[in-house]
Amino acid sequence: MRNGMGISAVIPRFALSCSEEMLREAAAFANANGLYVSTHISENETECELTRERFSSSDYLEVYEKAGLVHDRCILAHCVHLSESEWDRMRDANAIVAHCPDSNLFLGSGGMPTRQALDRDLRVCVGTDVAAGRTFSIREILACAYDNARAQGVGLPLETLFYWGTRGGALALGVPEVGQIADGMDADMMLMSLPEWVTSKEDCLGSLLFDRAGTRVERTWVKGREVYRAES
Repeated sequence: MRNGMGISAVIPRFALSCSEEMLREAAAFANANGLYVSTHISENETECELTRERFSSSDYLEVYEKAGLVHDRCILAHCVHLSESEWDRMRDANAIVAHCPDSNLFLGSGGMPTRQALDRDLRVCVGTDVAAGRTFSIREILACAYDNARAQGVGLPLETLFYWGTRGGALALGVPEVGQIADGMDADMMLMSLPEWVTSKEDCLGSLLFDRAGTRVERTWVKGREVYRAES
């Protein structure tokens, strides 16, 4: 997401806050500089209706498609009320889903249909949505993503959740140097204490993702430099 200009992404707020010209210019600038694009789509039904009316489009995604914004560096947040056609076209464009389940729940917007993304093997990262999200903790967002899927009858494997919040998210966002502990990777790591009942990999993932009271961050490193150490 970074380039020599120090710019990470082009971020039109969402369709209703932009003119068609602004969306086209944003796409042109992103394409000319090899940048990612990040915006919101289909967060609530009223927004979808107003977007279709304002841009005289058949669906929400078409607005961004016509502007040239939908491609393999396009990150679309929310994706709660997309049609089957929109999901298929996102797959064909290799676009990225930014799943913001806590924000969606807090606003009563609905829940992203997890199965739609999984069945199409779409790249998924998770987000807080900042304004409506109630936490910056990726662990808490992943737990909320699990709850969202569970409410839809989808059992998300713990490995999938952990991948979304680590290596999968890093690759989706174009930051391949982070997201796993391996030779050549940036040493961005946390050391966490776990409860005594953890005796297996599944126990470990379950504790990390869901056991907020029983786990504690002991130390944190960024690029190999310690930036946090818990008081003893």
